[in-house]
Amino acid sequence: MRRATNRILVIGSAMLLGIFGLAAGPLSSSANALPQDVEALTFGNSYGEWSARWWQWLLSIPAAVNPNLDATGANCQQGQSANVWFLAATFGGPAVRSCTVPVGKALFFPLINNVGFQPNPTDTLNSLRKQAAGPIDNVSITSLVCSIDGVRCAVDLSLFRVTSPSFSLISPPGGLLTAGGYNDTTNPPFVSDGYWMFVGPLLRGHHVIKFGGSSSGDPSAVPPVSPFSVDVTYNLTVQ
Repeated sequence: MRRATNRILVIGSAMLLGIFGLAAGPLSSSANALPQDVEALTFGNSYGEWSARWWQWLLSIPAAVNPNLDATGANCQQGQSANVWFLAATFGGPAVRSCTVPVGKALFFPLINNVGFQPNPTDTLNSLRKQAAGPIDNVSITSLVCSIDGVRCAVDLSLFRVTSPSFSLISPPGGLLTAGGYNDTTNPPFVSDGYWMFVGPLLRGHHVIKFGGSSSGDPSAVPPVSPFSVDVTYNLTVQ
């Protein structure tokens, strides 16, 4: 996990929205993924709201079984619920994971992302947004990757940059943060920025999802944020 004062750096995949028939049911993953307005509601939330939920999911799981630290995919089912299945990224570097996903689940994941949170009383919502945006402003658009079974998720992945609303969460004992509630409603403690993708339910069977990206970091930050990259492959079994 990359950390700098005032931030956690998470590398994931830009949210690719693959519309494979969210309303009509699972279609073939070889179909072209079509972009959707990231402000439109998908399963009741916008991309930004789903990005906040992804962070709440990730940071509610103890480090020992956290999917972002998982080298094999053995922990991919941790904390999953409802109709949307979250795929973890890494905190920098490559990962190849195998995961079984129930049929009918949509998928949501980051290509590359960052979160700003409030360790100091002087932080404001505006400063948190700047913390989160700094490394993402330096992402190379040409480095963004998202494919499903060899088919690119979208022609222009730059359309999938999303800033979340401010959000709170509870960190468990042994979690990635100090245990306790992070819910300062006067000065909200978390804001995310990054590239994300939604993928509609896939057909039963085996599918390969690849995603990632790279950033030159944020040398102007205090302290500076080093360059980072992510390269994640999921071998999914949908059943």
